[in-house]
Amino acid sequence: MSFPSPTERPSRSRSVSPVSTGFQSHSAHRSDAQPNGYQRIPHALQQKCGIEMTTQYHLPTAGRGLRSPDIEVHPPDSQSPNPPLDEIGKFRTIVGKFWLWEILAYCFSLACMGAVIGVLAYEDGKQLDQWGFRVTPNAVVSFIATLAKSAFLLAITETISQLKWLHFHDKSHKLSDLQLFDEASRGPFGSLKLLIARHKNTLLASCAACIMLAALFVDPFVQLVFSFPSRGTLAATKNTSFSTAQLYDPNQYVLDAHNTQTGSVGTGMQAAILKGLYNDSPQPFLSCPTGNCTWTDLTTLGICGSCDDITDQIQTNCPGRTVENNGQYECDYTMPLNLTLSGWINTVGASGIDTQTRWNSSATGLDILYTAPPPSTPALLTVFEAIQLPEKKSETDGLPPPKGSRCTFVFCAKTYAQINVTKGIPSVSVPTEDILMLGGSSNGPCGPHCGPEFFEDMIPNSSVSSGGNQSNFRVNVADYANIQAYLQELFSSGWNDIGGSTRPISAPPVATAPDVGRELAFAQDLNQTIRAIAESMTEAIRTGPNSTSQAGQSYIEKTFIEIRWGWLAYPIVLMFLTLILLVVVIVETHRRGAIAWKSSSLAVLFHKLDGWEMPERGFGNNQELDRLAEGMRGRLFDAGDHPAFTKAD
Repeated sequence: MSFPSPTERPSRSRSVSPVSTGFQSHSAHRSDAQPNGYQRIPHALQQKCGIEMTTQYHLPTAGRGLRSPDIEVHPPDSQSPNPPLDEIGKFRTIVGKFWLWEILAYCFSLACMGAVIGVLAYEDGKQLDQWGFRVTPNAVVSFIATLAKSAFLLAITETISQLKWLHFHDKSHKLSDLQLFDEASRGPFGSLKLLIARHKNTLLASCAACIMLAALFVDPFVQLVFSFPSRGTLAATKNTSFSTAQLYDPNQYVLDAHNTQTGSVGTGMQAAILKGLYNDSPQPFLSCPTGNCTWTDLTTLGICGSCDDITDQIQTNCPGRTVENNGQYECDYTMPLNLTLSGWINTVGASGIDTQTRWNSSATGLDILYTAPPPSTPALLTVFEAIQLPEKKSETDGLPPPKGSRCTFVFCAKTYAQINVTKGIPSVSVPTEDILMLGGSSNGPCGPHCGPEFFEDMIPNSSVSSGGNQSNFRVNVADYANIQAYLQELFSSGWNDIGGSTRPISAPPVATAPDVGRELAFAQDLNQTIRAIAESMTEAIRTGPNSTSQAGQSYIEKTFIEIRWGWLAYPIVLMFLTLILLVVVIVETHRRGAIAWKSSSLAVLFHKLDGWEMPERGFGNNQELDRLAEGMRGRLFDAGDHPAFTKAD
């Protein structure tokens, strides 16, 4: 194809981009030249290389766009020798040939990732307020990780660019692939286009594009490495306390020949018993100024309570309505302790309404005040047997079968393995219970002349079983007797379904305890009710006048740096894949004997197009260039002094 001479159209001359000695271009003075890309050469470089170039532009005519420019290259004067390759030129040659910049960039990326790991390892597990910089640690790590990512992406960019040349080296492809590879080397969007268009034919380039896309998520993964949990740190304050007691002597009663009255159970203990009865278990009293405290293995004097089901041991005798009972229906229940509890169906007055017994119980206990129980006897407060009768469902005579229970209250040692307060909310572990055994009173049985102080010594059953006899706990005998009397009166009661009390005639004539038959009759879980009463009584003893404050450990909430190392695997894997890809491309370039042009724009400029004829008119936009390149198929020929893209059939 030939172009019109300069005399046929207006022209102007201008300098264009630098060229190598292998560049061939169209000119009105050289018939063997082929058209190439058109870029400007700096004037200074023209003078240095001894090249004079002019470009002639064809003004548009009617119906035509801008024609293709003619580039004239004037070779250097034979009298001007080629300038010698200076030191900078040698360095650039070495850098390009041996991939020095890419290797240095990758080494810098490794160094940055090593710095990230070093910072994370140093700060892992430390308090956040110990970080001595105004910038947060995750911001610092994110910045260093960004440097690492940018560095290994440089290697990926040059790798994709070199794969562009290898793509055309041995096989022919569409020239539009040049643009596709060039866009892929610039960022994620171009990489995505390469994957969609050429993923089957360009395995290495597809892998590089995947790494380019995956690098988008490096920053979020680095941020996920950090966690900032709140943990309690030991505080300097010692104002924590959890009370325990080994002595119960709230009233300091003194028994002698002139004062044989034991008084009555204290109001605090009465309130505790009724609280437990109504299932109002108190929160343990403690002091924790910081809101986060802990105590371990604390033992205190307390009360243990429990119930056993004895329904199958009850002997029932129902004589029915008899004259002796004035026509009232009666059933007698003989309990395992040889107590007899009765149930009735009574007709109330002239109304003829029948009432039914729903609860009946009878309590007993040790005579701790005037009798010396033998040693190693459980420190029993009271034991009672009771019957609960469900509501009668039919009009026929007869009481429904009762449920029988035997319940006990006994002094015991309670050990709390763990007591925690977290954000002001206490959590107390279920204590282990060790029944206390009587070890004998300090002054022997109380006779006419008791001493000024009179205590009952108690030994844990576990200590007795192991052969120990050292007393750990003591209770004032008068208080012991008062609690006994109160509990025996409280649990010797009955209740009919219309509210009638059936307190036994054998009950003490002076009642100090309320009638709780109704509450017990409707208790869904009697064992739980008795345990709640015992826990409430323990709290009264533990926090009473004879308690001792036990210091615990106080903690202050601090924010810590916690490193989740698994998230760091993502950028490390990408760096490892980058290294593999870089090594493979370097080896492949050397194996094929290709030149490492990489991302050089001048390399594209200096490759001529061999075998194609360019259109007479110019190109109005990029789309026209894309369509033209899509139909041009060639391979790379870079041997000798004339590198070119050669047309393939």
